[in-house]
Amino acid sequence: MGDKLTKVLKGCSFITNKDKAIILKNKSIFNDIPVSKVLLRRLTETASTVNEKISLLKKNKTLLKGLPSSCISLLVYRSVDRFKARLPAVKRLKELGVTGQSIGLILSNGDINEKIKGVETLKKLGVEGQNVGLILQFGDVGEKIKSVRLLQKAGIKGHALGAILQTGEYHKKIKYAMELSKLGIEGSAIGLILQIGSITEKVTIAKQLYKIGLASHTIGLVLQTGDVSGVVEAAIKLKELGLKDTAIGLILQSGNIHEKVAGVTELKHLGLKSTAIGLVLQSGNITKNIAGVKALHELGLSSTAIGLALQTGSINENIKGIKQLKALGIKGHALGLIAHTGNLKEKIVKVKELKKIGLNDHEVGLILETGEINEKVAGAIALQKIGLKKSAIGMVLKSGSVKDSIAAAKKLKKKGLKSTKIGRALSQSNWKAY
Repeated sequence: MGDKLTKVLKGCSFITNKDKAIILKNKSIFNDIPVSKVLLRRLTETASTVNEKISLLKKNKTLLKGLPSSCISLLVYRSVDRFKARLPAVKRLKELGVTGQSIGLILSNGDINEKIKGVETLKKLGVEGQNVGLILQFGDVGEKIKSVRLLQKAGIKGHALGAILQTGEYHKKIKYAMELSKLGIEGSAIGLILQIGSITEKVTIAKQLYKIGLASHTIGLVLQTGDVSGVVEAAIKLKELGLKDTAIGLILQSGNIHEKVAGVTELKHLGLKSTAIGLVLQSGNITKNIAGVKALHELGLSSTAIGLALQTGSINENIKGIKQLKALGIKGHALGLIAHTGNLKEKIVKVKELKKIGLNDHEVGLILETGEINEKVAGAIALQKIGLKKSAIGMVLKSGSVKDSIAAAKKLKKKGLKSTKIGRALSQSNWKAY
């Protein structure tokens, strides 16, 4: 941590040499507490309190360990007495299951005891995670709790609660949330719509998009940013071109929508289907993305594989990697799965290892699409040792905890289940019931 502290200090011209010397003398605390420019600014904002604040950090490093630097910055802000008063509250919030930045948001202002009571109430109402911090960061706690109850009665829950109640004219947002809910738009989409931007304009557009038949999740994607000009006309055009909801949402989510709509026709001529078009046009340079589609089309990739391969990462690197995968005998949909996310160079090495133990393209693709690939390859070898066949290994390791999946596979094997049945059982979302 010493090296990182030195680097951060170099960029802190606002810190006096005297205070820098004090910080370096106590650098060991930053082995447990993550350092940042903001944290150092908060520690040194009043010269007379630097030693006291650092002393409090030392005494409470076990309590503060694991909290992000941004959270600790909010705690040490202003006076020493303020910092001291918040330390017992950190402990209580942790006991209530509040973690990370949410702790800092809750304790950044207001009456601490009232905020903790608010957390206890929200927990009873089923509000969890980051939403607790977002809801209670600003405003009257009692009013926020009433608003949560009101929104929950309307079927709005989860992240939408935090998005609606965090900042801004939340009473106005609640009114619009109720309108959209009655219309049939789901809570998660409502949260995206009302989080930022001109909510009056966005609600009007949401109603128009709903009228032309767009699904809730698509409307949420389209309206999650501040600039929503031209989206209704673009959505109508994309529907006329035969695109489905998911693709429309991905395309209109951000960027130059006029350029994107123009690119749809060209991609359709290349044989791409709706979802693949959405993945290709979701982000990045549209001209380069279309050139990448042409290159992969010439390599014989299917529409879905092209969409997966070009959704993220460097186009040139992905094309180069796919050529290497083809040279290893990988073909079809597996090419898209492997190139979809993560470090493609590392994945190519693991492809060779999985091929060595006899796995086919399909299983290799399922295993390497996401997750920690070293752990997954070791998991494939372990599953093969207990007698699982290729297709079952792919199903078991497609997603979820490798360790838990292996333990469950061994358990089912002892119960007498055959390889295929184990694979099917553990590929289900409720597989822990086994």
